Amino acid sequence: MPPLLRLAAAGLAAAALLPAGPGPVRAEGPRPARPRPLRLSPRPRPALLDCRSPVIPHEVRLAEETPWALGDASIVVRRRGGKWEAEVSRPGDPSPDRRTLARLPALLEVEAFGGAYGLSIRASSDGERLFVASAQGAPVAVGKETAWVVDSDRDGVLGGAGDGLIVPGARTVAPFAGEVWHRDAAVRLARAAGGAAEDWTVEDLPAPYPDRPDHSAAWRLLNWRRQQVGVRPLVHDAALEEGIRRHASYCRRNGYQGHDEEKSKPGWSAEGEEAGRSSVLNYPGPRATLLDEVATQLATLYHRNGVLAGGLVRSALVLQEGMFGMRTAVDPDAPLALAPVLFPPHGMEDAPRRFHPPGEHPPPWEGGIAAGNRGPSVGVALPELRWVEELPGVPMVLVEPAKGTALAGDFHYPGRAPSRVQKDNFTAIALTPTSPLAPATLHRARVLVPLPVGEDDPPAAFEYEWEFTTGP
Repeated sequence: MPPLLRLAAAGLAAAALLPAGPGPVRAEGPRPARPRPLRLSPRPRPALLDCRSPVIPHEVRLAEETPWALGDASIVVRRRGGKWEAEVSRPGDPSPDRRTLARLPALLEVEAFGGAYGLSIRASSDGERLFVASAQGAPVAVGKETAWVVDSDRDGVLGGAGDGLIVPGARTVAPFAGEVWHRDAAVRLARAAGGAAEDWTVEDLPAPYPDRPDHSAAWRLLNWRRQQVGVRPLVHDAALEEGIRRHASYCRRNGYQGHDEEKSKPGWSAEGEEAGRSSVLNYPGPRATLLDEVATQLATLYHRNGVLAGGLVRSALVLQEGMFGMRTAVDPDAPLALAPVLFPPHGMEDAPRRFHPPGEHPPPWEGGIAAGNRGPSVGVALPELRWVEELPGVPMVLVEPAKGTALAGDFHYPGRAPSRVQKDNFTAIALTPTSPLAPATLHRARVLVPLPVGEDDPPAAFEYEWEFTTGP
C-alpha cells in the first residue's frame, strides 16, 4: 500500500432590504464534541473530478505538446483523431504511457510522489483547451455530509498553505483553513497531541451561541456558503453586536429604515451610527428568524456581495425590534480581500431559483422592485473594480440550462446606462433572469469581464465558466 500523505495545519455597507425572505433551512442544535481520526486517502477519488476555483490556483492549463511536470513525472497532451491524448513519462522510462481521454472530465492516475496520484482533467466549453487539477484528497465527515481536503498545489503533501477544501454541496475549492462548515454541522481539523505526522483528529466545532438553535443554524449557513464560493469562514465577534442593537432601537424610535443616524433625533449614538453604516440590514418584522435573514441576503445581488466578500474577517448577527443586521469587519490586507466571488458557485446543488421577493433597495434594475417573478442574479463580484465607473468594454454573462437556450434577463455592470447602481456596489457583474429558474435543473454559466488597464498595458479580462444545479 502506498504511504499515507501527510496533512499539515495550516464590512461592506449595503442598502436596506425590503421585507420577506426565502423558506427556512433545516436548523439543528449544536453537536457534542467527539474527536475522531481523519483517515487520509492515498488513492485518487473520482468524486473529485471537475473541481475548480476562481480564488486559489487550483487548476493549470495544459498547453498542447508542452511537457508539464508533476513530481518526477512529465505529462504531455495532444489531439489525435479528434480526441485528446495524454502521454505520461518518467526519467529513464523508454516507453511513455499513452492514454486516450475518451470522455471529459477524466481521472488520470499516475505514479508520483512515491505512490498512486490522481489528476482531474477537463476541457473548456468549446473543447479547445484542457485544464488539470489535483484529484488527490482526504475525506472529512461533517455531520452526515463529506468534505474533502485536496492537494491543490500538487506537491504531494496535503494541508499545506497552497491546498484547498471542497465543502459539501459544491465543487468550488476554498483555501484550506482548518475548519469545515455545513448548514447542519461544523468541524475543526487538529493534530493529535503526541501523534505521528499523519495523526489528526476531527472534532465538532460549536456555534457562537450553542443554546440558541436559530443563531447556530444561521451562523453555520453563513460560513458554509462562504466556503462554497471559495473564501474563508468568518470569526464571530460579540463586540460588534451592541452597535447593531443601538441602531435597531434608533430605527424603531424614529420610524426609519436605513443606515444613517442623525444626532438631533432620539436614540442617536456614535456606536449605532457606525454599526448602521457597516452592516447589511433588513426589516422583516417580528416573525423573522436569523436563519431566514441570512438566506435572504444571499438571494439578492448587492447585499450578497457584502455577505460573501473575501475581505470580511469578523461578523455578528442580530435580530431585534423588527430589524436584522449583519455587521461586518473588513481587513483590506486579508489574503482574499480582492478575491472574485461567483454565485451560485461551481457545483452548487441547491442554487436558489428566485431573486429575493420583493427585491432590494436600491433595485438592481430599472422600474419596479418586485422580484418574486425573477430568477436569481448569476455572476461575479470583482472587488478590484470598486469605484470603477465604466469598463473598457461590455462584459458577457451567459447562463443556459443543460438542455435549452440561454436565459434572457437584466445585465448589471459598471457603466451600464442608464445606471441606478450605487457606487459602492460597482463590483457586481451579473445577469438577473426575467423568470425563475427551473427546479432541479443543471445550468451552465460563463462570464467574461474586460478589465481596466494602464495606457501601455495589454488588454486583460476575467473569464470563468462553471455549472450549478437549482434546488426544488
